[in-house]
This record gives sequence, structure tokens and C-alpha cells, in this order.
Amino acid sequence: MSSTVRATGESTTCAVVHPVYGYQRYMEEAGLQIREIKHTPFLGLDAYTSMLGQRSA
Repeated sequence: MSSTVRATGESTTCAVVHPVYGYQRYMEEAGLQIREIKHTPFLGLDAYTSMLGQRSA
């Protein structure tokens, strides 16, 4: 089940461990360009661990 209302802080999924938010979308809406995304395998999944954004000049 996914949420369509993200502006209020609702998660994009109903994850069992913790909510997963649409951080990449939030960063892009704030005017940042995604420069780098690092992943770490976790329980067989390719999980996001960090995103580096840069404000466009």
C-alpha cells in the first residue's frame, strides 16, 4: 500500500520496520540536483544509504 500524500510527511510505503520517505523527490522539489546516490545491500535488497544533492547555479 502506498501513500499519495507526501507533503504532510506521510511515508511512501507502509514498511514494517520503519516508514520509507520519498527523499529524492523532496530534494528535487527543493531545487537540488541529485549528484550521487550510495546503496548498501540489506537483507538482499539494494537499500539507499545516502544521497548527495547540489543546488543548481
